[in-house]
Amino acid sequence: MSEQNENKLAVGIVLFDGVTQLDYIGPLTAFAPHFRTYLLHHTLDAVTTDIDAVMALPTATFDQVDHVDILLVPGAPNKHINRLLCDARFLAQLRRLGSGAQYITSVCTGSLLLARAGLLDGFKATSHWSALEVLAAMGIETVKQRVVHDRNRITAGGVTAGIDFGLTLVEKLKGLDAAKLTQLMIEYDPAPPINAGSPEGAGEKLTAFARQSSKNDVDEGIRIVATPAPL
Repeated sequence: MSEQNENKLAVGIVLFDGVTQLDYIGPLTAFAPHFRTYLLHHTLDAVTTDIDAVMALPTATFDQVDHVDILLVPGAPNKHINRLLCDARFLAQLRRLGSGAQYITSVCTGSLLLARAGLLDGFKATSHWSALEVLAAMGIETVKQRVVHDRNRITAGGVTAGIDFGLTLVEKLKGLDAAKLTQLMIEYDPAPPINAGSPEGAGEKLTAFARQSSKNDVDEGIRIVATPAPL
């Protein structure tokens, strides 16, 4: 590893089975020119993602990394998040890395894991629109917007909001010009062909259908977080 890379701020992106690929690939694309990044897991074995054809390969184990400047927890479909809400070993690693991090961040339902680990206590945060009630059930003041920046906590909404988050952090740490250049180079200029990327845009009928499809897992998440977090 070059000395130049060694001097860059270290980002630890936490991986786990079922992780939503775009949750971490979006910000990672924005981070790549600016930060030194670790993809972290308990082992170096490949982990599954939300896309059957795509596996994620960790670059370091938790035990190999003592400190990160920026902790990033991506999300996953609720059934995978519910499993991790009960995983004492996983939550302990979040607490350990978060204790020394300059910024503690998440994309999508990753904020539920931060909250369960006690890392969002007293902070405003967001999540995927369908998971905000689980976040609120943990006593977190929820804000429904793409990126919520509260002191050294930065949380992003669902999936594609990770790109907005990535550019937000680049601007914060490297400056506006660096963020603009990054945005230009990845040609991030969204102009979706349809307007259904939020409950407001999708309308009540489609939103109700989407909410019903995840209702059982959301209800299970609320039940889980009503119990003390494992230590």
